Amino acid sequence: MRKHFLIALLASVSTFASAQDPAKYFPMDFFRHIYLNVTVEGREAHFILDTGSPYSFPDSTFVAREGLQYKNMFKARMGGTGNGKATVPVINNEFTYSMGGRQYKSKISPVIQLKEILGDYADGLVGLSEVGNAAIAIDFRNDRIGFWNKIEAADLEGYTAIPVEYKENRILLPIRVQVRDGITVEGKAIMDLGNPYSIDLTRATAEKYGIAAIQPALTSTMAVGGIGGSSSSGDFRALSAEIGPFSLDAPIVGYSFNTEGALADAQWIALLGNEIWSRFDMIIDAAHGKLYLRPNAGFAEPFDCPVQGFSATYRTQTLGCWTVNSLYDGSNAQKAGLRGGDRIVAVNGRDVKTYSHEAYRTWSDGLQSVTLTVLRDGQEQEISFDFDAPKL
Repeated sequence: MRKHFLIALLASVSTFASAQDPAKYFPMDFFRHIYLNVTVEGREAHFILDTGSPYSFPDSTFVAREGLQYKNMFKARMGGTGNGKATVPVINNEFTYSMGGRQYKSKISPVIQLKEILGDYADGLVGLSEVGNAAIAIDFRNDRIGFWNKIEAADLEGYTAIPVEYKENRILLPIRVQVRDGITVEGKAIMDLGNPYSIDLTRATAEKYGIAAIQPALTSTMAVGGIGGSSSSGDFRALSAEIGPFSLDAPIVGYSFNTEGALADAQWIALLGNEIWSRFDMIIDAAHGKLYLRPNAGFAEPFDCPVQGFSATYRTQTLGCWTVNSLYDGSNAQKAGLRGGDRIVAVNGRDVKTYSHEAYRTWSDGLQSVTLTVLRDGQEQEISFDFDAPKL
C-alpha cells in the first residue's frame, strides 16, 4: 500500500541488528505483501512492510480491539493511493512496537482503517520512518528478512548495485518501460513494497505517453484503493521493464485514472510493487543511495493475468465475509451481476468463515468456474460464472 501523507515528515531514531549478529535474519510471511510478526504493548500482531509509506502505524480496529489508548493525538487530512483524502487520528510520539528483538518508536503514527484496504490479517504497517536508515535484506524465496546497520563485503556476493535516492522517507530509483515499439517510459519510480502489483504508472505519466490508447487493456475500479477511498485503473502487457541491467519480459503494467494521491502525482512516473521485487534477493541500503539486487529462482516466471475477474478482501474475522473490492470491466463476474461492496459468505457452498487466511490465499486454485453466495442489502443471492481468460 502507498501513503502520500500531508503532514510534516518526522523520522525517529532506532537501533538495527548488525550483519555480524547471528540473528541477522528473522522470519517473514510473504503473500503479495511482506507480513512481519510484531508486538505492540504486549499484543502480537501482523504488520506489513511498506516502503511506500513514510510512517509506521496501527490499524484502527486493532487499536480498538486490543484496548490501546494514546494520550497525545491530533487529526490530519491525508491521502494515499485512493482518489481523495480523509481525516484520520494521528498518534504523536507515543506509538511503540518491537520486531526481530528490537524496539521501535514512531513520532508520527496515523490510525487508519487498514483492514478495510488490506484485510483482517493486516494489523498495521511498518514504514520507512523507523527502518529506512537500516540496510533491509529480504529473501523472498526463504521467507526471511533482516534489518542491519552494517553490510559486509560477503553479504553482497552476486549482487548488482542500483543507485537510489532516499528523500523524505521515500525510495526513488530509475526505471525504463518499453510499452510498445516507439513508446518507452523512463524516469524515477517509488520502491513500494506495500504494493502487491508490478508497475503502476501514475495518471500524469499515462497522459503524457498516451497509455490509455494501448490495446488490449483491462480496466477496473477498486471500492477501497487506499486511505483516500476508491481507485480506478487500466492494465496492459508491456514489452519489457528495465531496472539497471535487469530486463523483465512482458510485465503486466497498470496505469491510474486517479486525479488525486500518489497515483496521480507527477513527482514520479510509477510505483514498483512486489510482482517485481519478489523476483530478486535484495538489500536496500537507501541511506547510502544503493539498492542491491540479485535475481532469484522466480526471476523469469511469467507475469500472469488475473482470471477471476474480481478481487475480494479477507474480512472473516471482523465481518464474517469476504468483501468484493474490485471488478474488471466486462469480466464474467461483472456480467453475472457481482458488484463492488458485495459480501461473499460462501464459495461453492462452503462458508468462507471456515477458510483460514492461508486457505483463502489459494481458494480459486484448480477452479474454472464458481458459485458465490453474496449478501447484498440484507439479502442472500447466488452468482455463478466461469473465470475469464483475458489476453493481454
